[in-house]
Amino acid sequence: TAIYLLGRIEVVDSEQQRPLPTRHARRLLALLVMASSRGLERRRLAAALWPGTPESAALQSLRKALQHVRQALGTAAQHLH
Repeated sequence: TAIYLLGRIEVVDSEQQRPLPTRHARRLLALLVMASSRGLERRRLAAALWPGTPESAALQSLRKALQHVRQALGTAAQHLH
């Protein structure tokens, strides 16, 4: 699995592009890759991706975006914690 962050953010697995359907899912993936060893708190991610949105709604949106990222990563998603 390859993750490209320059230009269009995308995941490629076995020569096949795996889509990230939303802008927030692409941004989330980029944030996760850049913070790989540090990890990020869910509340901070939600606030960064959905500023001005009530926390509960932002966290729900984050869960949906994480689901999109996991689907795009396939088996490589097991490394997300």
